[in-house]
Amino acid sequence: MQSATKGTPHSTVQTMQTMQTMQTVDVAIGVIHFGPHYLLGFRHAKQHQGNCYEFIGGKVEPHETPRQALAREMAEEIGLVIQQDNNTRVNRLGVLQHHYVSVSQHAANAGHKQAATTQQSTSICLHVYRVTLSEAQYQHLSTLTQGCEQQPLKWVMQSELVNNRYVLPEANVTILEWLTLADIITVTYELTATVITTCFAQTSLTETAKAKQKSDLDKTQDRLQNHTENNRQNNRQNNRQKVKINNEQDENNPYEVRQNIADWLEFQRLYLPHRACVYVRLKTLALRHEVQAIMQLIEHRPDLSLIISAAAAVALSQGLLMAQDDGLIRKRSTCHPLNSGKPNPLPHQIIAQHLTQANLDMLDTLHTMDTQDAQGLLSLPWHPTLPITLSCHDESSIQKANKLAKVRINSKQPPVIALFLSPVMPTISHPDATPLGWHHFNKLANLSHIPVIALGGLTPDSLITARQHGADKIAGIRQFYKLTSE
Repeated sequence: MQSATKGTPHSTVQTMQTMQTMQTVDVAIGVIHFGPHYLLGFRHAKQHQGNCYEFIGGKVEPHETPRQALAREMAEEIGLVIQQDNNTRVNRLGVLQHHYVSVSQHAANAGHKQAATTQQSTSICLHVYRVTLSEAQYQHLSTLTQGCEQQPLKWVMQSELVNNRYVLPEANVTILEWLTLADIITVTYELTATVITTCFAQTSLTETAKAKQKSDLDKTQDRLQNHTENNRQNNRQNNRQKVKINNEQDENNPYEVRQNIADWLEFQRLYLPHRACVYVRLKTLALRHEVQAIMQLIEHRPDLSLIISAAAAVALSQGLLMAQDDGLIRKRSTCHPLNSGKPNPLPHQIIAQHLTQANLDMLDTLHTMDTQDAQGLLSLPWHPTLPITLSCHDESSIQKANKLAKVRINSKQPPVIALFLSPVMPTISHPDATPLGWHHFNKLANLSHIPVIALGGLTPDSLITARQHGADKIAGIRQFYKLTSE
């Protein structure tokens, strides 16, 4: 608050009096859908951020939990009853916080000739839930054009929704990014021939073809086994030393690396499901060869949607690795010079970049996730226009993930759209890792402000169980490949 200059009568000096108030509002939102069909309401022009579409929901009353408020709002606005004993499935998506500032000018006080300005700061905390309808519920609601309070309703396709065909309030935009990922995600194998041998044996090849395939695979088994053993040894060292060793191995054995990638690509080409969402995990490869494998995978399987490492995304955008033609990939003449400030456009199949828990710990060590240092995030090694997924294994890493997600929203950067929480169950790929179990998984998932992907020891049939325990999506390796080639 400013006061009149000392010694000057109030009657002769007009001052500005500023009053600041803060209001926090909790809101429960339901992302209601049946398959790819999503329900939107329409905000009237007179409402705050009006004349646009919105997800159904409303304020949480003082005596309510967000989950209770959701149930009440669904009943009041569209007549939908969501109880534990009916077919509606409700699971938590995440929590979002947005701040709005409004300024109002008041007339000067007649006695003091002071003008007053009120600055109203409102913090909106959105508690977002996925509401999955039964077929009978969808058949009923799909006939409605107005809600119980006469607000317009509209069913839209998910593809149109996430591609911004419908204008939503600013606070809802991040939710659309959350919905871009598929419900089921396949995580790729590392470069090892053991799983290739097993899966090829399960196909309907003729005996002659099986014999030939076994002979071919036997030739690669020893070669890849040595590569895998070296990887196990590297994993015992820190990340910086591991990258150094992998690069040295790759440079000393270029033919071996080329053959390993060729074998890996053939397996992915044959056994990744059609139009799958895939997390390409190739930690054992040097970055240059990781990028080459990604680009060849896109060439062989353009139907896929890919999550790749943040390091690979940066390398692709800089054109650093694409300009090196060693027979694995073609040169790209459109690459912008390094440090030009203009990243190369990525293939549309790449939809997100991934940070491991080690990456997350590094960011926290560098103190770059403080809300006062949001600008510092712009210089970190990730792609500037890609959303982020994260790996977490404990409460500490989830808290760091929440902090990063909040900073990215506040600094208007592409959001964190999912968190892989693992391992749920024992896994072949990580036999030494202690599984969380569904009970502990549920406790950790409820701490996350980001949609959770359950990973580890699951099958594609685990989605409903995962959603009952706090996850929104599932991911896996062995059980998530298709067993027969097309």
